[in-house]
Amino acid sequence: MYIWFRENLYVLSSLIILFESGVKKVWKTALSALVIIILIINFIDIAWVKWLLTIMIGGGFFYAIYDDFALHVQEKTTEILIKREEQKKGLADGTYDVTNSFFKRSSLQIFWSLIRFFIYVILIYFIFTNLFTSKNKIAKINHGITYEIVSKEKLDKVCVSKDKCSTTVKKIMSSNDGFLFETYISDGSDSVWCGRWSNNEWVESINPCSTIGDYGGGGENIIVTNKKNNNEKIIEGNGTKLLRIDAPQEYPYLIFSSVREGNSKSSQPVYALYNKDDLTFVSESRENKYSELN
Repeated sequence: MYIWFRENLYVLSSLIILFESGVKKVWKTALSALVIIILIINFIDIAWVKWLLTIMIGGGFFYAIYDDFALHVQEKTTEILIKREEQKKGLADGTYDVTNSFFKRSSLQIFWSLIRFFIYVILIYFIFTNLFTSKNKIAKINHGITYEIVSKEKLDKVCVSKDKCSTTVKKIMSSNDGFLFETYISDGSDSVWCGRWSNNEWVESINPCSTIGDYGGGGENIIVTNKKNNNEKIIEGNGTKLLRIDAPQEYPYLIFSSVREGNSKSSQPVYALYNKDDLTFVSESRENKYSELN
């Protein structure tokens, strides 16, 4: 039992060391790919160009890294096979030094390779967990605010070409904190800036959002109505996306985030505050002030 356990630990340790040596061989290529993809995502504003470049360049780097790693594994495997044949021949004629065996590894070496393995697993877990949490932060921290779809109406159809058309959908959403939100998106997956497309339709549980889709459907603004006093306000998006950001219900302002078309600086989100009672404009900032409320 002990011998079987040690042999399996040796195999795992060998795989870990093989993986580490492979990473050392490809880390420069992987780092270059990561930097280029981050630059594309952050500094290219046109959605289809951004994702096309990301897929093309990411795919190219993936296969380059894969080929280098596979070649490294092949070289190491060939090296082990050669050493193994030398060991067999040496053992047969009594010239092989067992104390300096290529395959010999101390218990301490196996132990530290396993420690590194667990560290890698923990790091990968936390990286992916944090990415997922960050991506869904707004959806999770909604301060108890919920929305009900009051009505949906299809308006005009827009086409950018014969095979690329979409229809504007006007949607009125009622919130449990006392407001109606009239929003505009397209009826297809081209409204990439708003919400999540699933099962061939938009998920309805997202915050009120308006955007013009890649095919021209949708709209830039959100019309807000205070259900208590019927005050109404057109919140102008003036760009690619206008989204309501939830805050505690006792907070005196409505918060909207807009992303505007233009260069990399002007396309960063702009956060605007409106008085909940009369819906008058209060202030605007590029700082995410809503995060202070979470």
